[in-house]
Amino acid sequence: HRADDAREGQDGRSRRGCSSRIRLRSWFSDAFTVGLGVDLEWLAATSVLTYLDTAPPEMFLAVNMSPATAMHLVDQELCHPALWPRIVIELTEPVPVEDYAALHQALAPMRSHGARLSADDVGAGYAGFRHLLRLQPDIIKLDIALIAGIDRNHEQQALTRALLAFAAEVGAQVIAEGIEQTVERGTLQD
Repeated sequence: HRADDAREGQDGRSRRGCSSRIRLRSWFSDAFTVGLGVDLEWLAATSVLTYLDTAPPEMFLAVNMSPATAMHLVDQELCHPALWPRIVIELTEPVPVEDYAALHQALAPMRSHGARLSADDVGAGYAGFRHLLRLQPDIIKLDIALIAGIDRNHEQQALTRALLAFAAEVGAQVIAEGIEQTVERGTLQD
């Protein structure tokens, strides 16, 4: 990773003003069911960008989008290129990536100018190891299901250590979602 990467930021999902992540996921799932998923995700992504207007310049914004929405980065500019180093495209997985080469091509202009790619929910859903290898993310976000209770589960600890070693080997950062207990934080720091 680059030395000038913003290390602290805001997840765009929490900027949408919805009190329930489950209800929010349902809205997006329903939108994809009726063929409006990309439109809703694009609207949400462009709406959360106002965070950068008032955030300190060293802060980043994680913008959530599916692979289908990310493909629109070929034709539409998410934001002004000057903001790209402060953007993390957090790829969500309501459906698997169909064409990794096309996805990399769609993301290439932003990534070559400092935007980063994050694999969301690693350890859950479609975010399997083959996906992780083909995606080549700058950031790996470990799913809350992998983190919750990690202090009491040797298998979770072993898998997390393996993912940390993989991330170090390929130069990716790791973010653990959903740390709710001091003992979980302590286990992860060990």
